[in-house]
Formats: sequence, structure tokens, C-alpha cells
Amino acid sequence: MFTSIHQFNIISEKWQDDYNDYHPHQSLKYKSPREFAARVFNSFNNEKSKSDFSSLKCEKHQYL
Repeated sequence: MFTSIHQFNIISEKWQDDYNDYHPHQSLKYKSPREFAARVFNSFNNEKSKSDFSSLKCEKHQYL
């Protein structure tokens, strides 16, 4: 298990970073949050119309 609170904090932060940045999520069409955010950011930078963003919606929560 863990030998200290410090060790627990380090390991849990690494897990959280991996899950939130690199782990594919079903609700994001199996993209990681990092990949999904990059796709949305690139779409805004390409100045697409609002109708072009419909494919970027999270199916489960209905948000970009």
C-alpha cells in the first residue's frame, strides 16, 4: 500500500493526470480529454460556423 500521505498524494496526482489528460473516455468518442480539447480549440481557430461544431458534442452530456 502507501507508506506515507506524501507518497499517496504523488501517486494519486499522477493517476489523475493520466486519467484526465491521456485516458480515452467513451463520452468523448474514445478520445482523451486532451485530444478532445485540442480538436475543439483547432476548430475554433479555423473559424468554422457554429453548425460545424455539432460533431464535437459530448454524446452523454451534450456539451462541446
